[in-house]
Amino acid sequence: SGRFFYPALAPEKNSDTVGKQLFLKQSEARRIHRQGVCKLFMMENASMAKFLKRSLKLSNELKLSLMVNYSKEDFENALLEAAVVNAAQRDFCSIRSAEDFSRFSQQLLPLWSDTLDELCEELESFTTLITEIKNFIRRAKNAAENISEHLDFLFAPGFLERPAVWSDYRRYLRALKLRAQRAADAPGKDMEKAQNLYEWEERFNAALNSVEDLTDSDGLYEFWELLEECRIATFAPEIKTAVKAPFAKLEKSWDSLRI
Repeated sequence: SGRFFYPALAPEKNSDTVGKQLFLKQSEARRIHRQGVCKLFMMENASMAKFLKRSLKLSNELKLSLMVNYSKEDFENALLEAAVVNAAQRDFCSIRSAEDFSRFSQQLLPLWSDTLDELCEELESFTTLITEIKNFIRRAKNAAENISEHLDFLFAPGFLERPAVWSDYRRYLRALKLRAQRAADAPGKDMEKAQNLYEWEERFNAALNSVEDLTDSDGLYEFWELLEECRIATFAPEIKTAVKAPFAKLEKSWDSLRI
């Protein structure tokens, strides 16, 4: 047929097993392979994973604001897997044999606990910003609904699987706080600025309904990251965006999107 297939380790859903699958898209294979390696690492180091879970000290504020869309077990597993990815800082596709995995595991194991602590500290730092944003939302009148929806989406089910949580969320939340603060003082101005984003937000929400989760589509995920940069440029221009002229890139990203 002339098609290329990309092999990947793939975690079996609702099962404590990891199998092999073939994918048509290289980007999808890379993402699934990373998930498979993470799950295999967690399984191979189950006793350490249990110890780390018992050692987790999460504040009540974090539990109330960030765990509402997770079961305790799912939240802890997602957090431990995120610590694996962040500690590794490597291309998981290079892990293709038992020997590769053994070396990877030996290198990663001493880093796992400290990285987990760092991620927990990052999440804890979000809680203050979330509280401040919610306080401003209460005074934002007609602009409150759109701002609330944005905040809810940032912490929707599965948010811990988004790489941006650890690299960009602090900027997103700082920008959203500035937006909410300004909307509390002048909700009409906020709604006027928001007009530039409504069409793109509607397109994004429609596309999101066609996938199980945002991270299931690399193209949609990249579009969402650009959309966040456009929100920063619109509502909090004093915060530096990760890319220059994000609006100019938004349409091209949408046109290349395949779901």
